[in-house]
This record gives sequence, structure tokens and C-alpha cells, in this order.
Amino acid sequence: YEEASWSQPRGLYVAATDGRTLLAVEPDGTVRWTITAPAPVHDPRWAPSGVRVAYRSAGDLWIVNGDGSDPRRIARNVGPTAPQWLPPSAKAKIAPAEAVDLVAYSDRRGKVRVVSGDSGTPIPNSKTYQPSPHELKTDWAIGPDGAARIERRRGRSSVVVAAGGTRA
Repeated sequence: YEEASWSQPRGLYVAATDGRTLLAVEPDGTVRWTITAPAPVHDPRWAPSGVRVAYRSAGDLWIVNGDGSDPRRIARNVGPTAPQWLPPSAKAKIAPAEAVDLVAYSDRRGKVRVVSGDSGTPIPNSKTYQPSPHELKTDWAIGPDGAARIERRRGRSSVVVAAGGTRA
């Protein structure tokens, strides 16, 4: 396997990638389900609810149900960063009550977008964080009040936090 992510919230499965294949694997190695994507799969991430997996394939953001059913594209032309599910505390601040999961991703211009994991519908009142061009290929995570990312320069790394669009 090439990449992996533990399921949330109890760690019952690992989402793993193997070329164009996304798999859910039990800790003992038993493959629970597989899907084949249109291109190599990258950055699988389980939702905090455990009912969805977000991943990138063919330059787009996809979501599949946690049982391997209904893979669907929810955003086109996404950036090269891993999608991030918002924690429940952040979701409660910005989401409509009917949304189960919210996922954040970076578009090709580097703007962070937040959409419903149910439908792909943009969340209009979400806070956004605008990374600079050199930040687009770094690791990042969304939290209740902003974003954090790893910045690498000259062989050193640091954590940069942006709260409400302000660098900290």
C-alpha cells in the first residue's frame, strides 16, 4: 500500500491506497471493501463520524461512504493538499444542522473551501484561510477556529497557525 488513514472515531479500519484502488482494511489485514478510481488515489481521510472517506483522484475531490458504496466527485480541480474533515466543534459553528460531515480542501489557487460531505454543497459562512503559493504543497489541518500547517524551509520545519484568517 502507498498511503493510509485510520477510521474515525474508533479506528476499526484503515483506508489504504494502491494505485487506482482505495481499500478499507481491518487491523488484522482483512480487506473489507475496495473501489477503483479513475486515476491514482491520494490522501484518503476518514470523516470524524466514520461514515465517509474523502480522497483525491484525477485532480478532483471524491467521497465514498464508509461501507465502500456510492463513490462520488464533490469538487473539481483541487489543489495538491490532503482533504481535511472539520472536527464536530468547528462544524457546530458554521454548518447547517442537516449536514453530517464537512470537508475542507484547497482549490488550485490555494483557497481553502468547505463543503458538505453529504452533497458537496459549499458552506457559505465558513471561515477561510488563504495560504501563500509556497504553502500549497505542505501538510495542513483544519481546526475549530482556523488552520494549521507544517512549513518547511531550508531544512527546518515549523507549525504555522492561522486563526480566523490571521497568521499566529
